[in-house]
Amino acid sequence: MKSIVLEEEELVLVVSQKLYSAYSIPRILTELPFIRFKIDGNFDALVKEFFNDTQFTPKKILEFGSEEAIKRAVLNQTGVALLSSNFIKKEIANGELIPIRLTEKKFPFKTSLISLEEKVNLVTFNSFSNMIQPLWLKANEIE
Repeated sequence: MKSIVLEEEELVLVVSQKLYSAYSIPRILTELPFIRFKIDGNFDALVKEFFNDTQFTPKKILEFGSEEAIKRAVLNQTGVALLSSNFIKKEIANGELIPIRLTEKKFPFKTSLISLEEKVNLVTFNSFSNMIQPLWLKANEIE
């Protein structure tokens, strides 16, 4: 397998600006549900690492199937979530979402294009890879 990194970002714990203004951080962390992905895998392992390193143990957990649904739930004051930094940079920039830093440690992850190694040198794969990389970065720019 060959992996081509499209983007590196980090997980950020966020809450809506309205909840951040209304409650203390300890109350937010203890009383609000943590909203997470329904799926297991590498992302789940990173979330568990975050919990271990920050001593954050949510009392209630809600599961959703997409990052967009999780972001909408946080924006609608349902709870807190770990979301990818590039996916929420617009909402952080305009103050809708507030990052909560529980540690100085960063929790980076990569989005990659994965292929069989023998396919990487094929013209079609190279064309696709060369096309997708700038499109991926452009899709994550602040509007």
